[in-house]
Amino acid sequence: MRERAVQLGSAAETETFLELTISQQRILRHVRQLTRREREGVTLKALADAAGLSSGTASAQVEALVRKRLLERRPSPEDRRAVRIRLSEYGAEKFRNGHAYFTKLSELFFDRFPDADRQMLEKNLSDFYQYIETVSKEEK
Repeated sequence: MRERAVQLGSAAETETFLELTISQQRILRHVRQLTRREREGVTLKALADAAGLSSGTASAQVEALVRKRLLERRPSPEDRRAVRIRLSEYGAEKFRNGHAYFTKLSELFFDRFPDADRQMLEKNLSDFYQYIETVSKEEK
């Protein structure tokens, strides 16, 4: 898979793919989604809840991503004792590059199928995604 990433992507896209774990990509995605509503950043508790992780696990993931300069912690404007987590500029760029790489890889995968097969596969994947979302919401 690493070799394929190098073949398909620009250096920036490939670098994103090679250096982040799936868990780290997931944390970045949740931070990005949550900060669309909370521009100042999100609390660790909100991030852990959204990701379905314990606070300790979320804290360890955030710490690793802060060390990689992908996330940053800022003091909360409402409570000086609290911190807010958000993507750094570097993290936002990495996220965009990773998304571009995944989009390109997905297009290449789906282009291999005839139209009727591709439509069926897309429907099945959509149904599967909706099922996972429903089950995840029911478990909370």
